[in-house]
Amino acid sequence: MFKILGPPTRNFAIFKQQAICDNVLSKNRKLGLQNHYSGLSANTFCLVSSHNNTISSNNRKQTSLPQTRNFSFQSSIQSFAATQAGIFKTLSESTPVEYCQKYLIYVHELTGLPWWATIIISTILVRSAVTFPVAIYQQTIVAKLENLKLELPELANELKRETAIAVRKFNWDEKTARITYQRSIRKQWNKLIVRDNCHPFKTTILLWIQLPLWVSLSISLRNLVYMLPVTDINAQLTYTELMVGGFSFIPNLTIPDSSWIFPVGLGLLNLAIIEIQLLSRNSTMEMSKVQKYLTNAFRVISLVMVPIAASVPSCLVLYWTTSSACGLAQNLFLLSPKVRRLCRIPETVVEVKQPYTMIINKFKSKLKMQQIMQNEITVHPLTDRPTAAWKEISRTQKIIKINVKIPQKPVEEKKLRIVCMSDTHSLVRNITFDIPDGDVFIHAGDFTKCGEKEEVIAFNKWIGTLPHKHKIVIAGNHELSFDEKFAEAFKKKFKKFVEDEVPHYGRTKDNINEAVNTENIRQYLTNCTYLEDSGVEICGIKIYGTPWQPEFGNWAFNLTRGQQCLSKWNLIPSDTDILVTHSPPLGHGDLVCSGVRAGCVELLLTVQNRVKPKYHVFGHIHEGYGVTSDGKIIFINASTCDINYIPSNLPVVFDIPIPDGQKK
Repeated sequence: MFKILGPPTRNFAIFKQQAICDNVLSKNRKLGLQNHYSGLSANTFCLVSSHNNTISSNNRKQTSLPQTRNFSFQSSIQSFAATQAGIFKTLSESTPVEYCQKYLIYVHELTGLPWWATIIISTILVRSAVTFPVAIYQQTIVAKLENLKLELPELANELKRETAIAVRKFNWDEKTARITYQRSIRKQWNKLIVRDNCHPFKTTILLWIQLPLWVSLSISLRNLVYMLPVTDINAQLTYTELMVGGFSFIPNLTIPDSSWIFPVGLGLLNLAIIEIQLLSRNSTMEMSKVQKYLTNAFRVISLVMVPIAASVPSCLVLYWTTSSACGLAQNLFLLSPKVRRLCRIPETVVEVKQPYTMIINKFKSKLKMQQIMQNEITVHPLTDRPTAAWKEISRTQKIIKINVKIPQKPVEEKKLRIVCMSDTHSLVRNITFDIPDGDVFIHAGDFTKCGEKEEVIAFNKWIGTLPHKHKIVIAGNHELSFDEKFAEAFKKKFKKFVEDEVPHYGRTKDNINEAVNTENIRQYLTNCTYLEDSGVEICGIKIYGTPWQPEFGNWAFNLTRGQQCLSKWNLIPSDTDILVTHSPPLGHGDLVCSGVRAGCVELLLTVQNRVKPKYHVFGHIHEGYGVTSDGKIIFINASTCDINYIPSNLPVVFDIPIPDGQKK
């Protein structure tokens, strides 16, 4: 006799699942859907589960049964929306949002102002009481870190000497020496950070306070619009007040701004904050790749926020716009050196003395750079062959030679007397002539032999003895330490270290090594105004300085002829009165002793066709010393040293009228 065994209780779920699957398939067939266990439909697929459970004590055969799970685009959207709703619910009921909501209602009830004014005043109060002090603290940390960098080179040199001694004493290999040095420099840097209590992470403190505050206030306003988290009589009353608490083109604060005035204003304010931060940067501080990517990312976010702001209740976009306006004002306020000293933010070597003037000048320059059509300068076809280029364009050029004379008459009250020199190469002690007095002294670069720290300090001391009220200096190709990327670029191009090219520089290997490894060298020029792709205005006269030149002898500030040079000349503002470059333009003071031209054709075209300064001062080519004119612009090669490096050439002096309304 055989006994039929039923399925064990523990496996009943398998059959129940099978029944469900069959039922679903049957329903689908009735709907005309062709579903099979072996295939997938648009809305249904079967998951096969393998079970090793036995059906009976005598049967251990593996059983595979299909399971169905329905997925659709609509259900996915609903699931996502439910998740978002859950997140917003959690945030809207959070303690920070609750306090922000109570704060807004309290300010409204205390002042009795309409809601649009309440939102603006509440935002200003929060920004002033919370984020502004944090911004001052963050700026203090940034300044301390910047000043710590000045102590690092000396420590680094000391550690290098100690490492070199250890290498000889303990026979370390290069890898051990490098690791030990890096570990030691990190340790010393950390000690400096602890000493001044300025951990780099603190430079982001404003973000970590301002962002949660911004989110909390935004959600609290959203709560007021949607009568959350509790829809009681008070919530309904607040909602009613918001409906009539707007003004002008946004009378109802619970609906989006249909005029798009505030959304567009928000985008413009955010973009203005980004651009102001860029324009206020010191010209010597080049942005890293990460900073460039982040800047562009923030620009994109600012634009994306415009349509988002146009789709949210207008009370939210009113808050966002007010907050951005406060942020812009805060950034501009903290640029002022007087305000920074008042807030006890330490002074740094990269701090801009006249930030607002610099921002305006850079902005004007940026606008004028957009000029195309007639004023657009393009790369000349013969840019790589300057001698041939000059032969081609000289037929349309006028060259008038002007004798160099030192004015004997005293300078007039309505004129500035400019005294120009260049290429002194640490030989000022050998100068036998008297340097004429004047209002402004300009040095067009190559004031050292290779940019050693001692050379820069000696030059700074010498220029400090000159009686001129204003002293303008740019670097040249001999100032190796001023071009931070020079050593790296040299090695990349020539596959060897610049120190190995000692014969080309006429200095010892130690001199060159010290020069290319000196950091923050500009800090030692305290007795003059150093210009590097930047300008200064004196009594209404605008002076712009740039150190770059086409490739010449594999020195510092060298650029490939053509687009690289033109990109630097494009930075020169079109309203410049006196242009100071180290490189000569093509055809003026650029003829070397071998008979070839060393000037830049794009610089000549930029000067003659776009910038049109009254004077163009330069140096670089010693044998090109002298003054020429094309009938409109006066070109001055002010090289003090001759071809034999004897400082025998007299300074070039000229008087330039001061604009009306200006005085000395």
